[in-house]
Amino acid sequence: MGTKKALTSILLTLIVFTAGTLFSQNLSLDQAKQVANSNVTSLTPAENKNTSVDETKFLETADEWVKQYLSTWKNTSNAVLTKPTASMQIDVLAKGQPDECFHGIGSPLNFYDPQWDNQPINCPAGTLKVNQGYVWGMTKSGDNLWFGTVANMHALVLGGILSNLGITDPIQTSSWVAEYGQSQYPTLAPLPDFLKDWRPPRMFVYDTQNDILSEKTPRQITEPVGYAVLQTTGGIRGAGTLGDVVLMGGPTLAGLVPGVGVGINLFAFHAQTGAFLGATTLAQYNDIRSFLVVYNELYVGVGSNIGGNVLRWIGDVNDPFQFEVVGALDGDAANMAFFENRIFVSTWGLQMFGSGGLSGLWMSPEIAPGGKLEFGDSGNWSKPWQITEYEPDIMTAQSTFGGALAAYDGYLYWGTMNVPLMSLAAHIGAYGIPQDAQGMISAFLGTGRAISIFRGRNFTPGKQVELLYGMVSLPQYTPDDLLNPTAGGSWELVTNGMGAMPLYGPSGFGNFFDTYTWSMAVHQNELFVGTFDWSYLLSDLLIYLGQVMGLPMPDMSLIDGILAPMANFFGADLFRFTSNDLPAFPEDISGVGNYLNYGVRNMISDGDLYMGTANPMNLMTDLADSKPEGGWELLKLSGQPTDPEDILAMLKLFWQNIYLNIYNCCDPSPTLNKWLLAKAAPDECYFGPGDPANNYNPQYGNLPIDCSGGGDPKVNQAYVWGLTSSGDNLWFGTWANGLQQVLGTMSTMIGIDFPPIQTNSWVAEFGASKLSPPLPQGFGDWRPPRMFVFETKTWRLIEKTPPDPLLQITSGIRSAGSLGDVVFFGGPASIIPGAATGINLFAFNAQTGLYLGSTTIPGYNDIRRWLVVNGVLYAGVGTATGGKVLKWTGSLTSIPV
Repeated sequence: MGTKKALTSILLTLIVFTAGTLFSQNLSLDQAKQVANSNVTSLTPAENKNTSVDETKFLETADEWVKQYLSTWKNTSNAVLTKPTASMQIDVLAKGQPDECFHGIGSPLNFYDPQWDNQPINCPAGTLKVNQGYVWGMTKSGDNLWFGTVANMHALVLGGILSNLGITDPIQTSSWVAEYGQSQYPTLAPLPDFLKDWRPPRMFVYDTQNDILSEKTPRQITEPVGYAVLQTTGGIRGAGTLGDVVLMGGPTLAGLVPGVGVGINLFAFHAQTGAFLGATTLAQYNDIRSFLVVYNELYVGVGSNIGGNVLRWIGDVNDPFQFEVVGALDGDAANMAFFENRIFVSTWGLQMFGSGGLSGLWMSPEIAPGGKLEFGDSGNWSKPWQITEYEPDIMTAQSTFGGALAAYDGYLYWGTMNVPLMSLAAHIGAYGIPQDAQGMISAFLGTGRAISIFRGRNFTPGKQVELLYGMVSLPQYTPDDLLNPTAGGSWELVTNGMGAMPLYGPSGFGNFFDTYTWSMAVHQNELFVGTFDWSYLLSDLLIYLGQVMGLPMPDMSLIDGILAPMANFFGADLFRFTSNDLPAFPEDISGVGNYLNYGVRNMISDGDLYMGTANPMNLMTDLADSKPEGGWELLKLSGQPTDPEDILAMLKLFWQNIYLNIYNCCDPSPTLNKWLLAKAAPDECYFGPGDPANNYNPQYGNLPIDCSGGGDPKVNQAYVWGLTSSGDNLWFGTWANGLQQVLGTMSTMIGIDFPPIQTNSWVAEFGASKLSPPLPQGFGDWRPPRMFVFETKTWRLIEKTPPDPLLQITSGIRSAGSLGDVVFFGGPASIIPGAATGINLFAFNAQTGLYLGSTTIPGYNDIRRWLVVNGVLYAGVGTATGGKVLKWTGSLTSIPV
């Protein structure tokens, strides 16, 4: 196995291990060991010099790290990781539209043609693709929101990290594509392969009073200078305004290369008329992010290859690109806030690129009311805090960046940013590639960090800093030989540099995949915090990585156990602090209305709360499916948030309903008794996947099958899928092997025939099954559904499954309803989801239990719920193009709907 393939295999395994441990919370050390060793071939000593981390030590450290992460939840009564109900109204003001026809990786037919004013491209052939993924820079002038975008940023960042690990192949998942070196899009100058998914950024203004979006991207004919500068612009990362001038800027394409890039491009517009004022390049800098107005002066933070600066704008409408240096920093200026009469700047340290200092907070000299900073102040800034005051591992500290910050309720709040896999890459760069899966997983866990949230005040003369969300202990790597760091080393958990217990909860607000503190804004006297959550990216890559590399996959039951709970938390998180003495409340943890929004990139409060999102899922453009779409979104949140007095009680309720139940430390409903009325009995003697001796023979009345002749008892009927009551009786129908059929649906959708899967808990035979009629491979585990009535007065279960051939083409009894003397059971007439082959109905006399007959209603493909209103029975059904609500007009002697 080559180095690149081995690295990809180990990365896949460690991601599965980590996600499974943190989300499923049930992997034992033995299971962790099994995952870590599952069919992964280690690098040979000739391919890497780093020695293996001791396996026992690794497992102990990994287990304790995860336990410590989870125990912080358990021991912090206000910690939250559950899906809240948003209390504010979310409106999508504008959204990035498809701008390319995509025919395949490297295809010469791929055609990029953005339509003016964000109109979708006409694409009669190929797949619609939306390249513009981020609202990267945003500002507000009067009633207008000005913003700029960046295209395919996740592909550029991931490509940079993977290229350092020797992985350069294009990537295409079900949600996005990164063509890298095979991209056919022409550029003015050659680009490194990892940057070839770049497309020119775009600029817009949104009129909030008239709800009109207008494009301001310079055109070649009318603004040739601006258009030419645009062709060398990586993206519009910053935006600010003062008076009649709006400034937008971003790194040049060369500036996107970390540590070596040069140049930022600036564009200016007239705030009132929208007229383009010009464009220029400042070659001495390589990045620009945040603008800030203090006492009617506009400041902006920039970066260079040796540090960073804060500039004060001294231009005007006639000469908009004049700046004065008023601050000198040791890192790239990221975000800014005004607090205690000083400008505070969070920085991105440059040590991992060989120069500059570590990420931290820089503080300006005091600014008197109505005053301003000038050139003479540039050397008088100080650094009151840096990341090593919290983070003990030096390589992780070097690759941890400063995030958003804001002044709120007497404190300065700030957070961290950890680009997924960047700290791992930094670790590998310093200590070499771990020799085996255990070493790689240990390095991934050891360098993995979710965001930490701090707050401080009284920065002069003596600061007071508190850890709000973080970890008591953090992994630290120590090489065995400082003079030969690639000779091996060990991980251990050490107390964070502050020696502090987090006041409110664990890192990431309790979510391991919240790794950017990307935006903050004070709105209606509350502090809103927007994050970047990469769990959807992870889920999209899990199976893809194994498939494209032809790698053996870890146990599929573990992957299934990971994806199911992760899906509840896909998308960026939006938290809000309601005061300085309460923890943050989750306003939304699923992308603020679209779980493909993996980041809340920008926020502005001005009457309403405006947000610009990051959503680079460039192939998610099908308006006909039930999934959301990719591309940036401009959002407005309006209305009054939940009463702060209710926040603490709500947090405790979330805690009790979620975490205490998981740990079985209290009865979730101590005043209620629970009784098991009936349970599915084994109905098959099972010998192995595809074994002809397998014997499916359900015993009428739900009696267990006799397997004394051999085989293991297996129970196929898994779901009470449809349930209704009539008088004292509960009528219900079942669905066999629901999990297996869902996996089969997935295999059919992606066009891959899954091999049989058998775990300690369940088996899916798929195409190897011998007990189903001819079906597509994915649905071989189908078995006919069954119907029962439970008499609550006599506690007696009676089977009502009729000897009706229609059951042999019924997916399962998905619904049940009752009115008067009639009980209905219903389910899709096709085993294959989505097929509009009809729904099958079965009817019984509710009083006598007699079977009344069955029918197929064509044209529909699903039936789920029944409802009685004013003595009339209604049923909801699905079609290939939508759904309908039906009213039952039959009778005991005329059953059909």
